[in-house]
Amino acid sequence: MSYFSRKALPKLDLQLCAAVRSAHAPITAYFASLAAAHYENRGQVDQAICEWRVAELLNDENTDSLACQALLKSSNASDGDRLHAQQAWARRHALGRGSAKVASFDAYDGQRRITIGYVCAWWDSATIKGQAIPFISLHDRSKFRVIGYAFEPCTNEITRHFDEFIVVGRLTHREFEVQVRKNKVDVLVEFTGFSPHHRFAAMGARCAPVQISYLNHTGTSGVPNVDYVIADEVAAPPNLAPHYTEEILRLPGTFFNFNYDWDDFPDAAPPPSLTAGHVTFGCFGSQSKINDAQIYMWAKLLQAIPDARLFLRNRGLNAAENRSFMERRFAQWGIDSSRLRVEPGGDRYSILQSYAYVDISLDTWPYNGGNTIAESLWQGVPVLTLLGDSFNSRYGASLLRASGLADLVADDLDGLIALARSLSSDRERLSHLRQELRQMMRQHGFSDSERFCRAWEAALRSALLRAVGESQNPVD
Repeated sequence: MSYFSRKALPKLDLQLCAAVRSAHAPITAYFASLAAAHYENRGQVDQAICEWRVAELLNDENTDSLACQALLKSSNASDGDRLHAQQAWARRHALGRGSAKVASFDAYDGQRRITIGYVCAWWDSATIKGQAIPFISLHDRSKFRVIGYAFEPCTNEITRHFDEFIVVGRLTHREFEVQVRKNKVDVLVEFTGFSPHHRFAAMGARCAPVQISYLNHTGTSGVPNVDYVIADEVAAPPNLAPHYTEEILRLPGTFFNFNYDWDDFPDAAPPPSLTAGHVTFGCFGSQSKINDAQIYMWAKLLQAIPDARLFLRNRGLNAAENRSFMERRFAQWGIDSSRLRVEPGGDRYSILQSYAYVDISLDTWPYNGGNTIAESLWQGVPVLTLLGDSFNSRYGASLLRASGLADLVADDLDGLIALARSLSSDRERLSHLRQELRQMMRQHGFSDSERFCRAWEAALRSALLRAVGESQNPVD
């Protein structure tokens, strides 16, 4: 299915990237990594990926990880491209490459407490506080022992939810593997994705009987010995399986859980269109997710609703030249800058207050929002999303369904525009959602942390029992 006309969009020329890479020295690769970061920060993700191909000469784990993560944001990359890149990363950087056996660990007898190890490089972030801590704090401690592994020390606000909290930032991957084995972890869960300081390299050597990729990488890791990636039936249907080295473990309902009861959010404001006389769409997601395809789709939406405005705000727009560049990107599709409100990012609470100026949020594509969707809904602002054909472009639909907004998921660009027209003219519904969305998120499951935790625990227990069974009855 074609979501938009691709004629005017830049293409990712991998052969050209390879030719440039082979012709340049490592010093050029270093500057290519800087150029990649610059391009990604402006939303020019395909240009960034080309630069990262040159930067592969550095053989740097974090640089190559960023390139893998960026492929989730490219409208030109397929799941096959992502699988190939992830497996290449594993060949270059992962330990062990699948040699360790589950049978070498203490067997789970179905009775004793299960030890879960959670790995994250940024525990103190608002995303983790809203997404992971709410369910981690609800673990049944009579059945589960919980260990946190952190890159750097964290506040008591985080550490108090764990039986043990260990700072491992100075450990090599081999030392980290030894540490996890020493802690007798049964299930190791990596939250970091392929952002800096993750531990997928160590997981290649099998740190625990069950190893899981979750939260910050909605695709395959490509790393041997990573057993599962967490998803749900909407986000990752069975047809995606050939592009994953892991088994896709699907949770009931949605695979994400966001809950902000712990936080001091501003009250939801009335829809601004009630007084402004026009509807305002908005997106406060990362600038790196706003690629050329996204600009095209939003421009078509604005063309279809001539009096609408678009409010964009993020850290990538801090620089004046980036804001000017964003306006020029819309101008090429005939959208005047007077219809755009393009502002720098700010602290989290100023961003939350900005939802008072937005009637309807627009999800990013093909890499959907997580925290961005959750915060928008919590502020009573509904979100429109486009259902893609990959995990990274489908999970927005899962989050909306789990908030009682399944009807705001479009199958194509025409459908997205039709939804935007319909919802923007329904002022009564917009006003109702401002007051009811928080409760809808709880009722439909997205923010029901107790329900999520019980489903999560059942899934981990089942995965561990399966690993024990397979180790006792190995398949030749």
